[in-house]
Amino acid sequence: MANRFPLSALLVFLCLAIPVSAQDEDQLPNFTGYVTSIHSAEEIEVNLHPVRLTEATAYSLPDNGEGAQGARIEQRKSGPPFLRRGTEVTVYGRVDKKSHEFLASKVEIHATAPRHINGAAIEDRAPQLVVQNGHLSGTIYADGNAIRVTPATVLNLLPTGEELTTLDPHVQIRYTAELHANGQVIATKVNFMRLDLGEKEHHFQQSSDFHIQDPDYDHHQYGRVKFLLHSIRILPDLALQKRVAAVGNKLIPEWQKNLPDNDPAKISFHFIVLEANKTFPVTTLDQAGTILIPANVLARLNNEAQLACLLSADIAVVLERYIYSNLSTARSQEAINVAMMPFMLEGSALAMVATNGLYQHNYWVPLTESAYRVGLHYVIDAGYDPREAPVAMLRLSAKHPEKFQSDPLKQFPLLPNYLEGVLSRNYDAADFAGLKTREAEYQEVLAMLRTADSKAAKIIHQESGN
Repeated sequence: MANRFPLSALLVFLCLAIPVSAQDEDQLPNFTGYVTSIHSAEEIEVNLHPVRLTEATAYSLPDNGEGAQGARIEQRKSGPPFLRRGTEVTVYGRVDKKSHEFLASKVEIHATAPRHINGAAIEDRAPQLVVQNGHLSGTIYADGNAIRVTPATVLNLLPTGEELTTLDPHVQIRYTAELHANGQVIATKVNFMRLDLGEKEHHFQQSSDFHIQDPDYDHHQYGRVKFLLHSIRILPDLALQKRVAAVGNKLIPEWQKNLPDNDPAKISFHFIVLEANKTFPVTTLDQAGTILIPANVLARLNNEAQLACLLSADIAVVLERYIYSNLSTARSQEAINVAMMPFMLEGSALAMVATNGLYQHNYWVPLTESAYRVGLHYVIDAGYDPREAPVAMLRLSAKHPEKFQSDPLKQFPLLPNYLEGVLSRNYDAADFAGLKTREAEYQEVLAMLRTADSKAAKIIHQESGN
């Protein structure tokens, strides 16, 4: 079966999940990920990587009370037992150097007990709730999840009751739930809260905006964007700017586009292509809706769907008010507690590690995962194939895998792996056949980029292998 993306990207992906081993470097003793495809009784994919099962492949199952060591081993009998798309596994074995398949000697199935989760988000679409026997039940769509409401769910509703049937961008859903192995999210408690989108937040949006000097397109003069200590040029290619902005504008939800201009929740999105630079190997944004796309990011992608997957997460960050919400009183107190750790640990190196680790674990990792979950809905609604999301992340991190630890993506080393799990669980029954990657159309963008930015042209040349 042909690989969907270059082997170099696959190897980098494995580097994200495979622990260092003392064995031969040409062999990959084990890696952890999600079952993304089951082709036959002998062939599956884990993290999009082909895995070959044989009669000798053994399986380690989660503790069911029968094994003293917490797991039991069974020989394979027929088909991939106990496996489904989205199952988290660790695969042991070796790589076939000719076929690049991973020949599995053992597959360890991870525990499948429900995991407690919580979140806060605006609704992705209108809820589907009905009253049955005096109890509400149905589904709420928020935070990139289909959150099931049962008679046992504790609900705190708004007085109007409108939240039962309509999507209101001024209402936030705060929930606690159990995430099951099959991807179902069963709510234990849901609060509907009306957002205060007042003058204070509007002022925050305006004060956090980038300082932008537009290019002079007629005379091919660069523009410039300034923020913090950075000053980066804006490419003066109007056709390129419009093509990239068109992709971003497709992703903006219809409910957001339909809001009146005077609505506090209305966001005026702007997508701006910057010259290639080493400072920003990923897109960046502000709460006002300005999204900056460095040319080096565009150069490492190979279709529109990949670009859409990146921009959709940025759009989600803005619409979900992640930046402003995390400056609330409660969050501020937590941030103060984390910030105090260097003093508590007397300024040691351990303090830096602890602070960075806590900050990433408590804030950036959950927010990033949430943004991509929400963004996948925007991608699908715009007609793009969401399966390109993990591929896009891989392409951004694959250029210099030996320098991965210094890459900004090091904050989320398992993000592509996580996205594969989300796609496998949440979209197990989805039909993506009609969705597009628009690779041919993206070649036109790359052609413009070659002319507009010499550094980006060099990256495109390297990526294409020409």
